[in-house]
Amino acid sequence: MNWTRQRLADVAEVIRGVSFDNSEVRDSQAEDTLPILRAGNIQDSLDIENDLVWVPRRRISEEQMMRKGDIAIAMSSGSIAIVGKTARLDHDWSGSVGAFCAIIRPKPAVLDNFLDFYLRGPQFTSWRQTTGIGLNIKNLRSLSLRRFQFPFRLFPSSAASLKFSIRLTHLGRNALKLTRLQNGYCPRCSIRCLETL
Repeated sequence: MNWTRQRLADVAEVIRGVSFDNSEVRDSQAEDTLPILRAGNIQDSLDIENDLVWVPRRRISEEQMMRKGDIAIAMSSGSIAIVGKTARLDHDWSGSVGAFCAIIRPKPAVLDNFLDFYLRGPQFTSWRQTTGIGLNIKNLRSLSLRRFQFPFRLFPSSAASLKFSIRLTHLGRNALKLTRLQNGYCPRCSIRCLETL
């Protein structure tokens, strides 16, 4: 089975984040409100516990409700290191992303963890850091994101797809561990591990 180059728009939807008035924002949950993620919630994983804002449920369309496997992306930020950063939602959760973010929703035949892995890799990182426009605030244009091309492969069976998905998940975890080790950070003991090597 050969790999091909596909545009992001061919394998995923790009869904804009939720717009709302500042007067509607709450710092904690209230009746008929849902949480909104912001660019700062997009880290090594998607932080759905901290620094949330809550907005009226009526502001969020069904399409904008995040689903398991969706990938949040920061579309606008004052930092070139943040704009274009992504993280995948790996379990069910009721909420969405704010207007300075977007949701990448892989189509059913697409492995969400493959797309997530690629969007965290060096090629996409280089692309997003050179594509973000603006003097003070950096922005990714939705059209540019949809046109971004990357290697893609359909699998002949669900078993082959699952096998690849498992390998990719292990590879992603090991890459994250390596990055933390290179930075000298140990999440278990919060010390500089490399100083003891």
